[in-house]
Amino acid sequence: MKFFIIFIQFLVLYGFYLAGEWLGDFLNLPLPGSIIGFLLLFAALALKVYPLRWIESGAQFLLAFLSLYFIPRRSAL
Repeated sequence: MKFFIIFIQFLVLYGFYLAGEWLGDFLNLPLPGSIIGFLLLFAALALKVYPLRWIESGAQFLLAFLSLYFIPRRSAL
């Protein structure tokens, strides 16, 4: 059950990313879609539209493996 909750929260975070990509393309903004999605997520959390507890476990799961995302870059040097 915990895996399912983390997976759903990951999908929500990915949805904010996709919304940012779509807004960037639709409005022809000079910012990358990932930054726009981050700003959307930040605004939703700051305005308390989307509670933090709804994505907290998924975000902690991604942060736990953050160092693994940079291993191929370090091993190439």
